[in-house]
Amino acid sequence: MRSTSRPSSGRTPGQPGTPSGSPGAPHGAEALRALFAKFRRILELNNRVLEMMAEMERALGGEYIFDSAFLRSAVAEMSGHVHQVAYCLNVLSGNRHVALYDRYEAIRNILDDLLEGGPGPGLAGGRQLVLPGAEVRWEVEPLVGQAAAALAETARAGEIGLLDCFFVSAAGIAAWREAGGSPDELPPALAEAVREELANLFRRLGGPRRLVLEALPHAAAEATPRAQARGAGPDADEVLRAVAALLAEADAVSKKVAAAGGDENEAAAASPACVRLREDLAARAAGSILAMPREAELPGTMLVTARCEAMGPGEDRYFLRRVPPHELVRSEQAAAADLGGKNGGPACAPGKDAALAPGARGLRRGSAILAPGALTGLASAARTLENALGGPPALTWAMDQGGRLLALDVSVCTPPPESVRVAGLDRILAGAERILSGGATVQSGVAAGRVVHVDEHTDPSALPPGAVLVARAAAPSLSPLLRRAAAVVTEMGSATGHLATIARECRLPAVFGLQDARARLPEDTEVTVDAGAGVVYRGVIEPLLDFQASAPEFGPTDPEYLTLRRLLRFIRPLSISHPSDEGFAAANCRTFHDIIHFCHEQAMEELLELSARHPDLEQAATRPLELPVPLDLFVLDLGGGVAPEAGQRLGPEDLTSRPLRALLRGLASPSAWDNAPMALHLGDVFAGLGRSTAALDAPGQGYSGRNLAVAARTYCNVSLRMGYHFNVIDSWLGDTPGQNYVYYRFVGGFADEARRGRRAELVRRALSRLGFRVEVRGDLVTARLRMGEREEIELTLSRLGELTGFTRQLDLAMGSEEDVAALEARFAEIGADNGNGNGTDSGVGPKTGDEEQSTPTPDGGGDA
Repeated sequence: MRSTSRPSSGRTPGQPGTPSGSPGAPHGAEALRALFAKFRRILELNNRVLEMMAEMERALGGEYIFDSAFLRSAVAEMSGHVHQVAYCLNVLSGNRHVALYDRYEAIRNILDDLLEGGPGPGLAGGRQLVLPGAEVRWEVEPLVGQAAAALAETARAGEIGLLDCFFVSAAGIAAWREAGGSPDELPPALAEAVREELANLFRRLGGPRRLVLEALPHAAAEATPRAQARGAGPDADEVLRAVAALLAEADAVSKKVAAAGGDENEAAAASPACVRLREDLAARAAGSILAMPREAELPGTMLVTARCEAMGPGEDRYFLRRVPPHELVRSEQAAAADLGGKNGGPACAPGKDAALAPGARGLRRGSAILAPGALTGLASAARTLENALGGPPALTWAMDQGGRLLALDVSVCTPPPESVRVAGLDRILAGAERILSGGATVQSGVAAGRVVHVDEHTDPSALPPGAVLVARAAAPSLSPLLRRAAAVVTEMGSATGHLATIARECRLPAVFGLQDARARLPEDTEVTVDAGAGVVYRGVIEPLLDFQASAPEFGPTDPEYLTLRRLLRFIRPLSISHPSDEGFAAANCRTFHDIIHFCHEQAMEELLELSARHPDLEQAATRPLELPVPLDLFVLDLGGGVAPEAGQRLGPEDLTSRPLRALLRGLASPSAWDNAPMALHLGDVFAGLGRSTAALDAPGQGYSGRNLAVAARTYCNVSLRMGYHFNVIDSWLGDTPGQNYVYYRFVGGFADEARRGRRAELVRRALSRLGFRVEVRGDLVTARLRMGEREEIELTLSRLGELTGFTRQLDLAMGSEEDVAALEARFAEIGADNGNGNGTDSGVGPKTGDEEQSTPTPDGGGDA
């Protein structure tokens, strides 16, 4: 355990971290520039951490091979950056978030333990000796092994069901070994845990019943030896003895592997990761599905086998197309003479006494064990498992008496070399039609399917399984769609964003940044996506799919892969998201991503509250800005926001701040301002009297006594008091889309509550159309827009400026709900009149072209 290196909150005056306004702290513009340098440093470090996460995830996605030295170096560098981010936020906020240092140390200690081969927090101190099946997910894979974790995630995606069960975890097995590894009994703590969970399972099942016990290995490899499953119960003592006996048998299998010359990794893979205790199912039917069967004469297919004891000893075989929607290619059903009473089987046609004559593709109507819907469900589950495990799966399944498909076990099968059709692949690809190429590989892999255009309004339940999703932007709101998809392509998006993380977690082939994808890939077009090469081909390229499925991929069964995956579970997930959420606090940060996200949000909150927390800015070296509209606005230049040759009185042409110029293009538009006097009713006067002084003096609203724009080259923070309502606009606008954002806050008004509420609704509608995430509480409207190309953010800021001018004193005119709709239409007309429908410049400020973005420096020098 390393010592915590947190800065002390009791600093001497003048040191970094001293709260603004304390003795010895710098004041005014100087203090603000120092704070802004820390904000820029947070953005710079956050971007580097996100880039490093993307590098690690690309390694996990199969883009390149890595070793343990890469993992150690990456964790060390990233840890230093995350610590600096926490430090900069505390400097910026006056040490209001020192709890971040404790969370940083806790996470860093976990990462160090994993790098040293440790089991991680799930195994520390003997916790989690048993686990209910409902709690199994990838995060607890070290406790239950790959097969159990992959099946749980597949069931969670809704592709297939699982029998109710619980697990004696790797921690429980370790406790059994430490107690001597008796084949006859379990140690007391483990026995008590098993008894308790057994009672819970019987309660869920409606009473005691016989169970099946299975020892599952760590790896999901096809050739991994396994101990035999056995039945036990319902007597609890019998179950405990059976667990001990099964563990002893599984250990004996592992020792046999080692004695036969297997290496250390093979012996470890054969040792049990867990013991699963599940209901002994009276199956209506059972079988398997091989995602890559060995039958070379039917390439590009999956093989489903099915048998039903009530229908005789025969076995049905169904060959399905591997590409969704998984059409049936061939069906081989057991001869009618071998099936006895097959026509009374699960899927037979009612009232038939004999199987009908064979039809197309070998089918006998009414004689199949599995209906088409069941076949498609199994194929979808196999596809999801293939993404999760990094190889074609062999899935064992059963069907209960109600017709529900249940997954029993899974392994990654290795197809024979002769099934790999790689001969002439280069020639085939050279002749294939490339519809699109380029972009950024998010997750490598090859997939084929039909194109479906999606956006944030797409219903996941309406999405056909195995579709190739095509979207305009890689928005986080698309995440629920990915588990039903074959691949995802977007026109815009960052490889470090949330959707990219989910795509890698699902091992879903993904390419972001393919321009014109929606136009070039019409819906229902059948395509093959080679994400590693960044190419989309027309049609299904079967040899490419075969090659991908058969390639010896560096994947889930490799020790370095497992270590990286475990490291990323404490690096990349985002468990705190929105600042308005109740759990958004430093103490709830569980990953490095949580820490940098929390710091980013809180740093922006500090800048949003500039005027309120730094009243000395009233006396700072600001300069008035002359505008063609009735608005007094003063500008404070942080560096790079105003042209060096500008005088003491500024015009729009003197501004060099990208976001401020874009905002003023709309704000200074005369058509957005209605300067006619508003009709003021006596009720409005009485309603406003109670609000006027309170609104002017309300603490924490972030508004100074005058209109102020704090500007740098790529940043602006604008606080506006317009009558009795207030606006704050905070924006970063650079050349890196992942860093760009716009925050907006609107509150207040003089009219009664109903009219102020209608104006808030108008603002909400306008912001939503601009792509903002909007929240409304009374007459307070807050909105956030993140990650966009420079031109798009510029257009958005211009429209935001128009909205700010347009809504000034508008609450007095909001007499009815009809007024909201009419004014919404009027605002749209203003945008079209000003050319903001197509992003044209309205002439405020000089055009800067595509200048190269300067690199931020820690001391605040240079352009922002």
